[in-house]
Amino acid sequence: SSCLECEGGRFAPKSQSVTCELCGTGLFSEVGAAICQPCAVGFFVEDDDDHASCTPAPPGYHVPRPGSNDYEPCSPGYFTDVSGSALCKACPAGYFAENYTAKTCQACVNQFQAAVGQSGCVTCPRGKLPNLLRIACDQCPKKTISSKGIGCDLCPFGLDADVNNTRCICPAGQYG
Repeated sequence: SSCLECEGGRFAPKSQSVTCELCGTGLFSEVGAAICQPCAVGFFVEDDDDHASCTPAPPGYHVPRPGSNDYEPCSPGYFTDVSGSALCKACPAGYFAENYTAKTCQACVNQFQAAVGQSGCVTCPRGKLPNLLRIACDQCPKKTISSKGIGCDLCPFGLDADVNNTRCICPAGQYG
């Protein structure tokens, strides 16, 4: 009598086994295995799969635990742009990911975000505008105002900005 190797996804745990058993949830095996192995973090094996190999989590998803049979979406504010991720990365300050399963983060536009791992951005208060890195607000320059906290507009010729840079006013010694 001759011995046959178990096919991938199956195993024979003892010598003199008469059949090969199917690997369990989150486990896989290669041809001729005596035991099944858990898939590494970042990888999974579906229950209805042949259990012969592990599949990497697609971008936007992760597998945080070994021996998993499924993958999980990245939460808003987090992303992963590669396959086989164990963890999702937090969007850096100045960026955001609004939805689940993000593959990238978007830059804040006319807004800012000081914290990492956020799902949106914040508008600057009146009289200020987002700095170049979009992580804080800067005061509008002299003689400019911001009524919406987006950009700074130059006051008409001969007028100054008030102390908060929210409206144009006549300079000292003038009225109107």
